[in-house]
Amino acid sequence: MNIDVTKYLSIPYLHEGRDMNGLDCYGLVIMFYADNFGITLPDYAYCQNWDTEGLNYIQEEYWKRFEKIDAPVKHGVVTFRMFGSPIERHIGIMLDDISFLHVALNDRVCVEKITHRVWSRQIGSFYKLKEDYVHTINHTQVAD
Repeated sequence: MNIDVTKYLSIPYLHEGRDMNGLDCYGLVIMFYADNFGITLPDYAYCQNWDTEGLNYIQEEYWKRFEKIDAPVKHGVVTFRMFGSPIERHIGIMLDDISFLHVALNDRVCVEKITHRVWSRQIGSFYKLKEDYVHTINHTQVAD
């Protein structure tokens, strides 16, 4: 399945943004999965610099729905450690085995490559949506 990502390109970064007026990196993941797969990921409020406050939303929240894998997969997610932080605090959506869609602070949604010299040094992990989560979502949607 090829997905046209042009509708997302150039949406500006907005902390806790969840619509076409602005998105943060997790907001983009939420919108992408809802738009393209009909999957509603849970949302939650968080401060912009949660990693500096000793929080780790990747571990505490994302892992509940995503499972860690060894290599990128199409439409899975990739996490990054930003600015030397040991905590994975940025997330993007893999479009193929090297290209990913993301939005970063003070920027706009764009497509980049994990092989780029900057991004390749900051990769944290690769994830795919857990099968049991997809099954639960699909079963609930069918029952409604």
